[in-house]
Amino acid sequence: MTARVEGKRSAVYMIAVMAGISAIGPFSVDAYLPALPAMADSLDAPASLLQLTLSVYLLGIAIFPLVLTPISDAIGRKPVLAAALICYAALSAACALALNAEMLVLFRLFQAAAGGVVMTVARAVVADQYSGDALSRAMSHVMLIFTIAPVIAPLCGSLLLELAGWRAIFWALMVYGLIGVVAAWSLNETLPAERRRSYNLASLRDGYVEIAQSRETRRYLYLTFWSATFFFAMLTSAPFIFIEEHGFTALQFGYVFATISASAFLANILNARMVMRVGYAAMLRGVILLLTALAAAVVVIAFAKAGGPWGILVGMIGLMGVFHILFANTTAGIMQQVPHRTGAISAVMALFRFVGGALGSAALGLFSSDQAIGLAVVLAVSVLVMLNISRGLSQSSQPMPSP
Repeated sequence: MTARVEGKRSAVYMIAVMAGISAIGPFSVDAYLPALPAMADSLDAPASLLQLTLSVYLLGIAIFPLVLTPISDAIGRKPVLAAALICYAALSAACALALNAEMLVLFRLFQAAAGGVVMTVARAVVADQYSGDALSRAMSHVMLIFTIAPVIAPLCGSLLLELAGWRAIFWALMVYGLIGVVAAWSLNETLPAERRRSYNLASLRDGYVEIAQSRETRRYLYLTFWSATFFFAMLTSAPFIFIEEHGFTALQFGYVFATISASAFLANILNARMVMRVGYAAMLRGVILLLTALAAAVVVIAFAKAGGPWGILVGMIGLMGVFHILFANTTAGIMQQVPHRTGAISAVMALFRFVGGALGSAALGLFSSDQAIGLAVVLAVSVLVMLNISRGLSQSSQPMPSP
């Protein structure tokens, strides 16, 4: 349960840089969403083809890191992070210069590969410096900054769209990537030579086999999967519940979502303050029990139509906060198991979150007539599975020995 960063000022700077770099993810998605109709008109393409630029991006950030991020376990974090940020900047410029929608889809796929590596290596950098309870606290500090991005990214995108057109959004992302290169290179290397591992197909295979064979690691990954399932079900259902089912305007929904997002900020502060006192394992078990009670309340609210939209709003505020505490502590638990394969396990975590989120969003399609009930069902299933998984977690997990 240690921290290896020398000096409080260095720790704050490192966390701020990693949080800012990690925010490439939400900025790459949320900043250009307001511009999709304008992009369709400009490129003379159907909306479905422009929407594909979002789908391929989400796919890319889940798949490519599985092969690329473990390179940082072999040669160090800085060169991989810098190379990924340079590629991200170059591919953002390519998106800005795209001549048609098909080119844009292709460039977005490879932009996602670079962005996914940036996000997963950034998490590995933090895990190089902290472990156990200290890592949970550090991840909460990272998420304090990270959670601001989805709120301001659409606003930034809208302003750029008004001022200079949709291509300006991608030029801005290019600048973001270049600033990230400078910031990342200003940090010291966090993975010393003695902790590095060779990179080839055999070592890549052995690393993922080792991760898969660890029962404790699998349990934490399953918790990651199912927490993403209910979280993305909540995000997907929210606009339909408030706008379509309860008649909120887009502006009113913006205020509602800002209120829900504020819960994430407060939850990260709470976890950062408490985890060093009670431990990440205890925090994790406690928040799953809290989630169980919250899920029961959401089920009652959804099926009984209790409290109208305000009942659902209160439930979503709680779910947003619980998810972020789960995120910090499952990350600490996973990294505690495989500290010698931090890059690889960071990529696996990204994959589990993507697939779990895709499942949660897709499951809502079965409840198109009542999204609140759909959310309640997905939430109830997720919580029941998570309760079962949490019973098998060790009270105080010890890291796997490095082979």
